[in-house]
Amino acid sequence: MIIFPTRELVLITPPHTASRNLTAALLDPQNDIGPWYAVHGLVPDSCRVHDHHYCTLHPEHLTWRVACVVRHPLDRLIGLHTHWVTAVGSKYPESPLQQWKKFARQVALGERSGLSWMYRWTIADLLTYHGHDPYEVQPIKFESLATELENLLETPIVLPPRFGHSHRDPWGDRYDSRLRAQASNWAAQDLLAWYSDG
Repeated sequence: MIIFPTRELVLITPPHTASRNLTAALLDPQNDIGPWYAVHGLVPDSCRVHDHHYCTLHPEHLTWRVACVVRHPLDRLIGLHTHWVTAVGSKYPESPLQQWKKFARQVALGERSGLSWMYRWTIADLLTYHGHDPYEVQPIKFESLATELENLLETPIVLPPRFGHSHRDPWGDRYDSRLRAQASNWAAQDLLAWYSDG
């Protein structure tokens, strides 16, 4: 979660929405955006780990604008699998979760085994857990992040060239009709809130 105190603005950065790269971009001296700071907090699955995806508001921020980086859930799910294989899967080379469709189906069907909240939860799940109404936050779409971030901050900003990189083409290689229906059901609230056009 990123706080812009002079703008009275909170920006939530859920898992796999370029959150670390976004923080790096804000640190770039080319970007003169004024004061900001990142907030870390306890994550859902552990009482010992502090994480930058934490997004419970401090009482002094309750009246501030709240924006959230959102990403098409079917695209994000592909990215989450890539992240799991890279960050976790190397420890479990025989895990069936190495296979895309088994990973995606386990997430979509809500099977908890072997996956933390970071992989199981939609963006709407994360927001709801931390006390936000997904329909009330201002969405900043990953797919057009540079433009929407400039509009949000009302200042030009330079982002790395791979910002907004999407797995959406070709989705057909990843989702058969059954898996797409299962994943769409899992992500129904994200789709309704931010991607009702598909």
